[in-house]
Parts: sequence; C-alpha cells; structure tokens
Amino acid sequence: MAIDGRKLLIASLDSHCRKFSQRFKTCRSQPSEAAVHDLRTSARRLLSLLELFHKLTPKAKLGKLRQNIKAQLDGFDDLRDTQVMLQEVGAAMAELPELAPFLEHLQQREQQLLLQVQTFFQTVPVGKLKRKLKNAHGRCKRLTAKRNINTEVLSILDNLFLSAVNRNQAVDPNQLPSIHHLRIAVKKLRYTLVAAYPLLTNFQEQRFKAIEAYLTLLGDIQNSAVLLTALELYFTEETPANIQTHFRQQQQTLITKFMSQKDELLGFWQLS
Repeated sequence: MAIDGRKLLIASLDSHCRKFSQRFKTCRSQPSEAAVHDLRTSARRLLSLLELFHKLTPKAKLGKLRQNIKAQLDGFDDLRDTQVMLQEVGAAMAELPELAPFLEHLQQREQQLLLQVQTFFQTVPVGKLKRKLKNAHGRCKRLTAKRNINTEVLSILDNLFLSAVNRNQAVDPNQLPSIHHLRIAVKKLRYTLVAAYPLLTNFQEQRFKAIEAYLTLLGDIQNSAVLLTALELYFTEETPANIQTHFRQQQQTLITKFMSQKDELLGFWQLS
C-alpha cells in the first residue's frame, strides 16, 4: 500500500503547531535554558514544515507566519550565544584565570537577556499565535487536497541537498563565513528530512545521527567564532595573548577536524 504523504505531513504539521504553542506557553511562564532550547528546536522544525508546505502550496500565504516565527527564533540568539560562551569560558578558567572578569561580564549579560526574554514572552498574544497556526494548517490541508505530493517532496529534498553540496564545494577553511553558510544549508536539509521522514521508505534512520554529528562540529566552529569576536569586543585594546592563543588553537583544531570529514555530507541523501 502506497504511503499517503499528504496525510502524514498534514498530521505532522498539526502536531508541530500544537507542540510549538505548548513550548511557547512553557517559556512564557518560566524561560529556563532548557525551555528556551526546546522552543528553539520546535520552532526550527515547524519552520521547516512551513517552508516545505510553502514550496508545495505557494497560495497558502505562509510568508508572514514564517517571518514571525523566524523573528522569534532570532530573538533568542544572543541569549543562546551567551550561555554557550559561559560554558566555554567556565571550562577554561582553571587554565586561564585572567578570564574571570569576562566570565562575570557574561553572567551579567545572561541575566539582562533573561529579563528581556521574559518581557518578550509577555508581549506576544498566545491566543492570536495559536489562531494563526490553526489557520495556516487549514489552508495547507485544503490546498493539498487530492494531491499525491510524495514525488514533489522528494524533488524539494533533492534541491536542498544540491544546495548543501554546492556550499560544501565552496568551503574555504580560511573563510569562516563559507563554513557558516554550509551549516545553514545542512540545517535546512536536516529539518526537512525530519519533517518528511515518514515518506522516505529508503532513508536509513541512522543517517540522522551522522547529520547531527556533522552539524554539531559546524556549530562548534561557529561558537568559537562568536567567542573570539566577543573577547575582542570586551578587551577593547587587545585580547591577552595567552587567551587569544588558547581559543585560536581550539578553533583551528575544530576546523582541521571538519575539513577531514566535510565530504561525509555526500552520503546524507541520495538523489531521487
């Protein structure tokens, strides 16, 4: 019996809309680090589904909703970056005690951002957000009626994979933006694969672990770039040489490791 891709994706969209709304409400009452992380993950998965349906049904007019969710997701970037830096700097304190004032600065920054996040959640009308999600779900359901979308979904995945391959070929280890662009392309592929997974009869689930490990390494490189930039801004004259050397070497180790396995990407998807 053939898989009804439309039915599965509509059910998945409904599930992710409800999950996003629930996690938004959780963050509104208590925006803990774990709650914000869960909301960010939920938002990315919902955005991938909305992007998939946008490609399938342009008339569904999902643009504004996608922009709103993306803006909410982007609003957590500073907090997330600060919390990651706190972990990195805390781990280096024993070796680099000169980081103590920077660590205190990050702690103060985290508290400021947490207050901003709390204020933000109180300004977003949850009821209106739920109505927008419900309406978007209804439009997607109506506009895909009586369509076999399985082949269309495979074509979308092909295009996302080819985009990631092109970014992979353009990577220059001396140009960190090229690595960041690859990371964005692979993230889009991963979340769309997760969304479409029930349709993918020949896709092996263990590939998700390989993609996640690949993205984690790319993320670590991006985190190191953010930290080095933050250090330069904090030490307004010049970052102490031992601190600079420590984190530069750490970054170079990550880049070298990535370059040795960057072509693993080619096994993440087989063109249909």
